Amino acid sequence: MSRRCRIPDCTRNAAPRRRICWAHKNRLYRYQDPHLKVRNITHPEDIRPVVEDRLPDHGLTFTDRRTAARELAARGVHPAEIAELIGVTERTVYRWQAQARQTAA
Repeated sequence: MSRRCRIPDCTRNAAPRRRICWAHKNRLYRYQDPHLKVRNITHPEDIRPVVEDRLPDHGLTFTDRRTAARELAARGVHPAEIAELIGVTERTVYRWQAQARQTAA
């Protein structure tokens, strides 16, 4: 019999031999907060040096990287340079662009 996660409003089952689900366990371990989702936090001031000054930054969050890649692509920067600036592979930049075209259509 599985039991529910003890975090309020969580509908997942608890991990085996634990009282909370894996998602909340990992968030507690990484950020000391079970509700924090770093992927969704965007800081425009962190993206500005990458987009405007073309300074490489490999410490951006996932959402910041995608936002910076989108803004750089809109300025006509080649995907290889975008990948180098934000610290991902060129293939990742091409994949993000394809996903953006699919959602726009």
